[in-house]
Amino acid sequence: MLFFRYAFFLCIVSINAQSVEQPLDTVKGELKILQKNILNSESPEKIKAYYDLGDRYMKKDMDLSLYYFRLFIKKSKYSESEELFGWSHLKIASLLYKKGELESSLKHYDSAEYYSKKSRDTSSFLATVNNRALLYKNTGKLKEAAKGFFYILKHIDNQEKYKFEKYLAYNNLGTIHLNIDDPEKSKIYLLKALDITKELEDVKLSLNVLLNLGEVESDLKNYDSSFNYLEEVVKIADSLNNRNFLRLANNNIAYNLYLNKNYEESIVYAKKALEFRSVDIQSLGSDTYHTLGMVYMELGNYDLSEKYLLKALDISEKHKLKSVFLECKLGLYQLKQKMGDYKSALKLHEDYVAIKDSFYDGSIKKEIKNLESNIIIEEKQKELENLSFEKKTNEDQFSEKIRTILQIIGAVIIVTIVLMRFYFLRNKANMAEGQKKLTEIRMELLRSQMNPHFIFNTISGIQNFILKSEKYEAYDYLTKFSDSIRAIFENSGSSFVLFSKELNLVRRYVHLETMRFRNKIEYIEKIDEDLLEKDEMVAAMMLQPIIENAILHGLSNKKGPGYIKFEVTKEKEYLICIIQDNGIGRKAAQEIKKNRPQNHLSIATINTNERMNILKKMGHHRSKVSYEDMYSPDKKPLGTKVTVILPIKRIVRK
Repeated sequence: MLFFRYAFFLCIVSINAQSVEQPLDTVKGELKILQKNILNSESPEKIKAYYDLGDRYMKKDMDLSLYYFRLFIKKSKYSESEELFGWSHLKIASLLYKKGELESSLKHYDSAEYYSKKSRDTSSFLATVNNRALLYKNTGKLKEAAKGFFYILKHIDNQEKYKFEKYLAYNNLGTIHLNIDDPEKSKIYLLKALDITKELEDVKLSLNVLLNLGEVESDLKNYDSSFNYLEEVVKIADSLNNRNFLRLANNNIAYNLYLNKNYEESIVYAKKALEFRSVDIQSLGSDTYHTLGMVYMELGNYDLSEKYLLKALDISEKHKLKSVFLECKLGLYQLKQKMGDYKSALKLHEDYVAIKDSFYDGSIKKEIKNLESNIIIEEKQKELENLSFEKKTNEDQFSEKIRTILQIIGAVIIVTIVLMRFYFLRNKANMAEGQKKLTEIRMELLRSQMNPHFIFNTISGIQNFILKSEKYEAYDYLTKFSDSIRAIFENSGSSFVLFSKELNLVRRYVHLETMRFRNKIEYIEKIDEDLLEKDEMVAAMMLQPIIENAILHGLSNKKGPGYIKFEVTKEKEYLICIIQDNGIGRKAAQEIKKNRPQNHLSIATINTNERMNILKKMGHHRSKVSYEDMYSPDKKPLGTKVTVILPIKRIVRK
């Protein structure tokens, strides 16, 4: 593949913002004023005029621009021109890069970084990191380039004012992944960059991304999509009269046509691309000459093929466009083979292998992925290590409030258990056998509801929110926990309760567990409207334990998200409740339970079955609970479906 068919930004908008193109007459007039200021004024105005002249000459005369920028640095004092020091070195570095003086360019980028940090000028600092990363990318130092772009993303975070810098980083990371034969990852970054251009409403910026997406789709062999992107580039570039992108788009279309063996049409587009070339390093046409060389090779015109390939080789070598240079070596090797010149072909192949090994280290792809992973890890560590100012100042107060709330909850739980135990013992002698059995099961159910798993997991959830400084989530969690405890105790005091209370208990509990499992659980509820309107009495605390079992033993051990479906309908004097989950299934849950000392599922199941038997003895013969294991056609577990039939007790209203 031809790596340098896409466009490169050599200077970002942050630089161009200080050197906006103006009509030639206006520029000449301003230059005369600036030159007059140098002759007639004293420092600091005179010194500042050197910088302004360098800025104005950047697009007119690179040597003269360099002269004035260097004169500004030599004559000025850092204390009087802090920000301009960084910008001067940055612009000198960019000019030197255009002239092909790479080592000198890098030295000035280092100086630009130093002065932009010292003056705390974020704009010039980000521009420096970006342009230096571009230099590394264009010269084949992809790991160093990726490091620079990742640094930009980490530095700006989600600050709105740096959307353009984020766009540059995403776009260039996309082209880097394209260079290392990872078009899928490239496409992810490029689409992010394209989204930002839409947010910025900047059609000109979208040209670069669309051109790169065209190349990605070509590498993925999605040629129709590639042509669509490139045609959009031609349309926009033509409306903006942007010759550089017209050249690049026509060149890429020519290369796509070559890959599709449409050689004659490929030549037409390649020659059209050459009509738009300029003397800029971005637009010297080496990639187009390479395409023509490959096309003429396929057409059997070996003389023309060699002519164009050698021309592309010469330009790419002169301007250090290593990826194009590498492709030219490969093309010439293939040409010499076709011509029967095997001696020359062997030499070219040896050169190609040597250059490829030095330019594209086989481990570069892995190193960039490791770099990306390390940066993500560093960000997470930074989030843990660097506490915000607000957290530091309120940490003790917030911790004290949490401790107080936990102490109150603990005291309420202990007092409530003691009081309920006392109430149970006081009335034990006067209870009928059926009511006595119901009370015992209710107390057992209360203990299963308040088992150590539930309390430990709740407090662990609170601690997790506190450690992550999510104080509002912690408060909300504590509130829901308190409401759930209160509802459990209220419902535990009666054999039958209003359906609305039983439903609210289920909702509070599911909401609490959803928060603890970080929204891993989706709760789907469908309730008969007639039940909600009449709000009749139902057997207390029969539904929540079954839902708890579904979550703790079905969904908590499931990889990925899960759901609980809770459906309640009415059939004459009974509730028909269906509780369905897509967890691991009872068989898998049973295997996991063997390795755990707790027996929560068994306790809840026994309590439920005993209560059902007592309800039947009281005359509610249809009362029952049944379990159904669900499987896919290939016998894979799809979860558990529990059907509960409960009697409805009419309210006697006075």
